Amino acid sequence: MDNIVNNMKIDFQDSEIQLEAEYISVEEMLKQLEINPVEVVVTQNGKIVLESSILQRGDEVKIIQVIHGG
Repeated sequence: MDNIVNNMKIDFQDSEIQLEAEYISVEEMLKQLEINPVEVVVTQNGKIVLESSILQRGDEVKIIQVIHGG
C-alpha cells in the first residue's frame, strides 16, 4: 500500500505536506512542522480551528500564514 494514502495531507504556502498520522492536535502538528502558531491560522474542512482541535486523516487541512507589520 502506498504511504501517501496513509498520510495526512496539509496545504501550506502553495505546497502539500504529508504527515504520518491517523490523528493529531493542531498544536502538535505545528510543533512537528516547526511553524510558529502565532504566525498562522489553521482551517479544518474550511473552518478555523483552535490549537487544541484534533485533526484526522481525511480532513482538508490548510495552514494560512498571517501577514502582520507595523
